[in-house]
Amino acid sequence: MGNVTTYCPTQLTATLAAPYQVSLTWVSATGNDSLGTMIRADYGAYPTNPTNGELVYEGNGTAFTHILEDSWGNMSAITGDIYYRAWNAYGNATYSVCYASAMVELPELPGGGMPDMTDIAHILLIFQYLGFPSLLIVICFSKRNIVAFIAAIMSIGLVLGPIDDAFGTYLVVPLILLMVGFGVMFLRDAWERRVEL
Repeated sequence: MGNVTTYCPTQLTATLAAPYQVSLTWVSATGNDSLGTMIRADYGAYPTNPTNGELVYEGNGTAFTHILEDSWGNMSAITGDIYYRAWNAYGNATYSVCYASAMVELPELPGGGMPDMTDIAHILLIFQYLGFPSLLIVICFSKRNIVAFIAAIMSIGLVLGPIDDAFGTYLVVPLILLMVGFGVMFLRDAWERRVEL
């Protein structure tokens, strides 16, 4: 297998090429038994061994562009310093004892970076589910109409299921309390003053 402490990549550099792209260059290890270079990345500290951190590159090249994104494809979640280490690859998943290291710091972009489309979609979904009940709630307070009270309570009840599926129970409980509150308001107004139909 050769002297694994001698044959290792050198001159690893990491340069920010774009807001979420890091350009990596290195000099490949010499030796007939070398199968190429393996590079791993970690956030906050260097990868401690050839199995630690995120696998960025493995092959016979000397340059690579690392596109930064988390496991959901969300680029805006990547912040702070990124640490890279390169090892020489041998057969049978064996790597050099020595390595080359480099790090790059991601600048904080104005406005927090690229918008997280997942969060935006969740906000739009909430408006989609709660838009009609909210309109009926406004009518309840402005008109004090029995039909509006009943419609608001029913519409909130109809969206409980989809909201629970999409966002969990943390939004369902306040809506149930809101339904109970509207029920109490409806009974009070119907008892104290004859609300118009």
